[in-house]
Amino acid sequence: MLFLGIMYYLGNGVPEDFGRAAFWYRKAAAGGNPDAMYNLGRMYENGKGVERDLKQAAELYGKAAGRGNAEAKIALARLAPSP
Repeated sequence: MLFLGIMYYLGNGVPEDFGRAAFWYRKAAAGGNPDAMYNLGRMYENGKGVERDLKQAAELYGKAAGRGNAEAKIALARLAPSP
């Protein structure tokens, strides 16, 4: 499911389709895949294939970070408000 999401996101072997990428990332994330959680979080952060939602992005990054995804930890730090 993760790789189908990546294929649709990049248009690799299939037409580029951010909506379909989000669909497959959601399915993989629901199964506990931290890379899918991170990728879907990026889509929410950037508003690609989904409506931009920084709260949803941060939630997904948090879940992915909790499962060991280092990129998600960096993304969480990037989204954190400055003091």
